[in-house]
Parts: sequence; structure tokens; C-alpha cells
Amino acid sequence: MKSLLIILLMTISVAGFSVSAAAQDSANTLPATTPAASAPADGGATGTNAAPAPAPAASETPPAESAAPVQASPAPVQGDSAYRINGGDVIHVSVYGERDLDRDVAVEPDGGIAFPLVGNLNARGLSLSELQHKIADSLRSGNMLPNVTDAEVTVSLVKSSGNSFSVIGQVKQPGTFVTGTEVDVMQALSLAGGLTPFASKSRIIVLRRGGDGVQKKIPFDYSAVEDGDKLDTNILLQGGDVVVVPQAGLGF
Repeated sequence: MKSLLIILLMTISVAGFSVSAAAQDSANTLPATTPAASAPADGGATGTNAAPAPAPAASETPPAESAAPVQASPAPVQGDSAYRINGGDVIHVSVYGERDLDRDVAVEPDGGIAFPLVGNLNARGLSLSELQHKIADSLRSGNMLPNVTDAEVTVSLVKSSGNSFSVIGQVKQPGTFVTGTEVDVMQALSLAGGLTPFASKSRIIVLRRGGDGVQKKIPFDYSAVEDGDKLDTNILLQGGDVVVVPQAGLGF
């Protein structure tokens, strides 16, 4: 009887162990459960029925407009409009759109210049703008360029070596001076350092040679101009003028 009870207990124990092992094997072979998708924070629907978010609109940038071509315009007359051309100067003359009419031109001692399609012109004493008009008018009247305008002709000063004058006599720094602008007698005397104590202020003269080669004397009274009188005698000098300052007590 006791032996039968022991056998029964052993059978129950073995059966329990088999059931436990089978349960463990079953747990190891079952696939893991996929967690449910969490609902969106805003409570919207999920899954395939949810409407897709609209794509951001493409920025509509208009195509850049092509810049209009810039049309070149003739250059204006350069240089000091008050400057008067002298023999020995070098000027530059060009005509818009005409390659062969773009060059430096030397002014002859007598003031003459030579320019293609124009021929010989007298430029002495003219301003740059006056010479510009004269060249343009010659091109039109000669039917070489009948439609050319004054603005299409450019005249500029390259070298003003012709605008030279001399100051001699009773000045502190006598010599020959070259300037790029017009100078009157008072300015010329200042450039020469001013008068010495021995200068005759009332008998200064300007020697000027004309186009015919004849030299003339132009009187200048320093004292009168200094006091504000006879300002019209403070003339502008021309290229080649000579200012003579004599010594007091000596005739000229």
C-alpha cells in the first residue's frame, strides 16, 4: 500500500514537470505582440484612411528680367571750358562711332591744326567747346558726316605746354611758367614771387605777338589794379606773352 502511494506521487510530479516545460516552450515560440499605434496628439485619424498632409506650395519667383542693353553715348567735352588753345598745345579729338577720327592733334605755333575730313583749322584762342563746334560744323558743311551733332565730337586738352608765359625784370622769381588754366597779369606776377622793392609799378607792360608776327605793347598799372581801379586792364595772358617789370626811374 505504501509502495503504491509513492508510485502515484512520483507520477503526479513527472506530469507536472512536463506541463511546465511545455508551457515554457510555447512562450518562447509565440511571436511578440505588436504594440498598437499611438493616436496622434491632435486626435486625428490614423492609418490608411487618413488624408495626406498637403505639400507646401512651391514659391513662385518670377523669372529675372534681362537687363536692357546700355547704349553708349558720346563723351562730353572735357577740360576747362575757359581755357584758350595756344600754339604748342596737344589736344585730343574724337568723333562718336568713327574710329579713324580718334587721335591726338598737335597745335602748330601759329595755332593751326590738321584733322581728317576737315583739313586745316585755326584753333588759337578758341575754347575747347568752340573748337568742338567748329570741327562738327566743318564735318557737316563738307558733307563728310552731314548728320553729326556737336555732342558727338569730343575735344579734350592733353597737354597745355603752349599756355606758357614769361615774367622778367624786377620780380623775385623771374622765369617762364606753364599752366593748365588762364592766368591774368596779377596772377602771373604772384607766380613770379611778386615785385621787388625796385620795381616800377605803374610802367609794367605785356609784350604780345599777334598772328601776323607783329609784337605789341599792352600797358599795365599795378598800382591802379592793386587799389581796385582799372580792373579791366588786368587782362588774361595768352601763350607766348611776356610780362616786363622795369626798374623804377628807368624808361622803357
